Amino acid sequence: MALFSLYFFYKYDILPYCHFKEFPQFLKSFSLFILVLFLTLLISKLSLGDFSEQAIVNQSRSFTIENNLREIFSICIISPILEELFFRFAFYRILKHYLGFFLSILVTSFIFSVIHSNVLAMPALFILGFYLNFIFLRFQNILYPIALHILFNSIMLFFIMNK
Repeated sequence: MALFSLYFFYKYDILPYCHFKEFPQFLKSFSLFILVLFLTLLISKLSLGDFSEQAIVNQSRSFTIENNLREIFSICIISPILEELFFRFAFYRILKHYLGFFLSILVTSFIFSVIHSNVLAMPALFILGFYLNFIFLRFQNILYPIALHILFNSIMLFFIMNK
């Protein structure tokens, strides 16, 4: 859904101020990110296997599209939008004035990973937060991290529901 939205905006040049002409560069960095993220998830699972999962992960295992559309919409669309607006668009910008560029990215990425209350996913969420900051800064556009976050949550929920 997220990639379709980006493609639609790119193809029809709906928002010219959003730099959608850089979409091919974005896809290259995204493919590298996917590789790093899945390696991190694998290493986390192998090294931290004894920790319990986040409560919503356990609940999501029994989700069905017909019965849990509101929860699925919240996890896949609403949460990513709100988290990106807070962490990348607001919190990072505020911290940058006090901590500088790099430390602000590290702090926001760390807090982003901690608020999810999932020790197993913390390393992967830290990398995700770091990458979303990188994408936000690289393209100067909050829509890219929002789309990636929507894609990430959608993929993770798909795997959780089909486990």
